[in-house]
Amino acid sequence: MVAEESLKLLYCMICEDVRFEMNNKMSLMGCFDTISLRSFPDNFGITIVNKWWGQEGRFKSRTELETPTGERVRLFENMVEIREGASAVEVIKRVFQFNSPGTYYIKVFIEGAEHASVPLFVRRYVEIT
Repeated sequence: MVAEESLKLLYCMICEDVRFEMNNKMSLMGCFDTISLRSFPDNFGITIVNKWWGQEGRFKSRTELETPTGERVRLFENMVEIREGASAVEVIKRVFQFNSPGTYYIKVFIEGAEHASVPLFVRRYVEIT
């Protein structure tokens, strides 16, 4: 079990893509919290970036997408390794089928404990003329 203060999720970002740069830098492209789709169901690619920091060790992480109806879809499960004085980054790229408009949630867990619930708003695209 991991104590809350020993391991922290620094951020969970939703974006189109991520690029790793020189000198251990990361560029996130197209960060968003809302998707507009023309029809449902529809497929849409998302990239999720989780950054962990804290206690040295190996920890089991899990990232899920919760639908507006409460159904949970496991997107990723991983062993996160944190070395002394360092952090760990997880990058999850998935194409997901969105069946309806509504508020979806990216749920992030470590060792079974929920560390984040990030809303993702999915709306029907409305063309303005």
